Amino acid sequence: MHRIIALLTAVRWIALILLVLGCRSALLEKEKLSMLNARLHDEVLVARTDILPEFAGPGKEVIFKSGSRIRCWLEASDDWIRVKAIPATENREQARGYTILYIFRKDLEREMKADKKAAKERTGLQEKALVYLQANFSRLTGYAL
Repeated sequence: MHRIIALLTAVRWIALILLVLGCRSALLEKEKLSMLNARLHDEVLVARTDILPEFAGPGKEVIFKSGSRIRCWLEASDDWIRVKAIPATENREQARGYTILYIFRKDLEREMKADKKAAKERTGLQEKALVYLQANFSRLTGYAL
C-alpha cells in the first residue's frame, strides 16, 4: 500500500514538473499583438523593396514590388510571429494574405545563446523578438512599429 501511495506521489510530481517545463511565454504578448494590430488596421504602407514570399528561394516570384501599397497585420503563437500582407485595395476579411516575415522562437534562442552582449545584459526573448520584428518590418515597409 505504501508503495502505491509513493508511486502515485512520484507520478504527480513528474506530471507537475512536465507541466511547468512545458509552459512558455508567448513571443509577443496578446496585449502587445492587439495594440500593434490596432495601429496597423487603417494604415496603408508602401513596400520599400521587392517582397518575396517568406522562405523563397532563387527564382521565386515577387509578391509585392517595391512601391506597392499594402496592408499588414501580425499573427503570433508561443513559437512564432508572422507578418501577413495584402494589396491595399483588397479587403482583409476576404483576402488570403501573404506571409512576408516569420520570426521563430528557436532561431531567436539560438541567436541569443551566441550573442554574448544579450546574455550579459540579460535581454529577454520577448524583447529580442520585438526588436527583430520592428527592425525587419521597418526594412520592408518603412513603417516604425
